[in-house]
Amino acid sequence: MEELETQLVQANSPEVAELDKLLKKQREEAIRTRTRAERIKEEQSQLDKAWGDLCTVEDRAKDVIDAAAPLTAGERAALAATPFTNPVDAGHVAETLTAAVAHLRDQVERHMDDRRKSEEAVLARIAAYRNLDDRTARETDGTIDSLPSLLAIHHQLVTDDLPRAKDAWLAKVDEELNRQLRGLLVQIDDDAQSIRRGLAPINDVLRHVPFRAHATLSIEPVERPSSDLKEFRQIITRYTGNTLGIDVEREAEQVEKSFTSLRKNLAKLEDRSRAGDTWRRRVFDAREHVDFRAIETRTDGVKVVHDGVSGMSGGEGQELIAFILGAALRFRIGEGREGPPSYASIILDEGFVKADSDYTGRALSALKALGFQLIVGAPREKATAFEGYVDSVAYINVDVADPSRVRIYPMTMSEALSLEEGQ
Repeated sequence: MEELETQLVQANSPEVAELDKLLKKQREEAIRTRTRAERIKEEQSQLDKAWGDLCTVEDRAKDVIDAAAPLTAGERAALAATPFTNPVDAGHVAETLTAAVAHLRDQVERHMDDRRKSEEAVLARIAAYRNLDDRTARETDGTIDSLPSLLAIHHQLVTDDLPRAKDAWLAKVDEELNRQLRGLLVQIDDDAQSIRRGLAPINDVLRHVPFRAHATLSIEPVERPSSDLKEFRQIITRYTGNTLGIDVEREAEQVEKSFTSLRKNLAKLEDRSRAGDTWRRRVFDAREHVDFRAIETRTDGVKVVHDGVSGMSGGEGQELIAFILGAALRFRIGEGREGPPSYASIILDEGFVKADSDYTGRALSALKALGFQLIVGAPREKATAFEGYVDSVAYINVDVADPSRVRIYPMTMSEALSLEEGQ
């Protein structure tokens, strides 16, 4: 070949030149072909490896599928909602499988949580049914295993007796809400009215008893605003404004939601904590709904409101206190009735010792007019303040050496005033 090539090089004919050109072109094509052949062999090697990996994945998947029970229709439906990304090659199969398992695990956990909540709701319904009466308590044991029995009972109620029972239940609830709950509002209003009625006989008496020099005193109730009572009224009015005869036309679910909301709004009725006790006192105790004020009415028509004894002398303060104390005692003991109170004896220890005879006389007249029998304990030097206002006097002597020895000497006021120091 070398010799022939040398000879060809030495040849200089057109035919030889054309053949030489063709030879160079074929040599270049041969080089390119060898390069492509090597690249194809490399790609074939990679494809063979990928094919082997895919066969391995397929064999493993087939082993898993063959070892497990076939999926049910429900399981297939659950898996249909599980997101899954197609792998781009065999190396991504494990990654996509891990992601799919994580999504499926989350779905299983959500399902278990939903199942737990549903089971708790069912158990609550079972407990409510068993609490109806002794018969229903004996029908089931209160566990989730008794659900089939409860479903059978429910089917019987739906097919046999539920409509009548539902109507009876709604009628009972109608009675409860529209009679008892509204009765609470009526009772609250009546308690407040009873306070006002109880003041009437007291003011009738005080109207004829002098207060100060030229005036009379009266006790007036003042409504005390209560946000808790206002809210309670709104709740009761909202849920009892329409009778449940209208609710009968609604779906049972709507009726249940209505009563569930009502029970939530009135939860403080059953709250046994200190906050619950405070709330019930503010709502139901009529004394929390009313304040009182003392009105002094003078002969010229001028009215003065007294809310304390600040700025008054000792006698003025004791007179006002005596009038209010007598009114309060008459209200509590007299129970708002006409006539004297049921228990009329009052003991005043050193009462009116700071007041002169005028203040003392008006205060004693008010207490006596309110129906009380007064027993006043006072030192001898203060006895002059009671002169002319007491029915009888008893002088009490205590032995200093033996305090258990006490002597009581009935006497007249003049005799008591005539006693000298040390007698």
